[in-house]
Amino acid sequence: MAPLTLIGSNAEAQNSAAIKQTPLTKDEYRREIVKSTMFICLARENGVEFDKASKASITASVYTIQLFNGSQFAFGNTKDKLKPERIAKIVQTDIFLRAHALCPKMLPDDINKQAVTIKEKIKEKIKSQKK
Repeated sequence: MAPLTLIGSNAEAQNSAAIKQTPLTKDEYRREIVKSTMFICLARENGVEFDKASKASITASVYTIQLFNGSQFAFGNTKDKLKPERIAKIVQTDIFLRAHALCPKMLPDDINKQAVTIKEKIKEKIKSQKK
């Protein structure tokens, strides 16, 4: 497949110009995660194996997030430099938690069990912070 090229007098300059990185806002991050969650649920509903659906979905989200945020990743109240593997794990967990809420029947049992465990831990942490 040929690379995308722009047409016009300054096409060469536009093609070679670096993409300006502007970090995703929280709303843009959420939209990216929602798109990936919907993709998994719809793919599973149409008979796509879970591993294939989740890998395609998570890879697309991680790529988008890293493209715009680089290694700067805002998570919770912290802004840390994280390794790509850690970003991928956070994104994967976020997508699976949302998929568990949206289409639990389309997920494997182990993913549903992990989601329940994580949600319980979150509730416990919130309770302990209120005390």
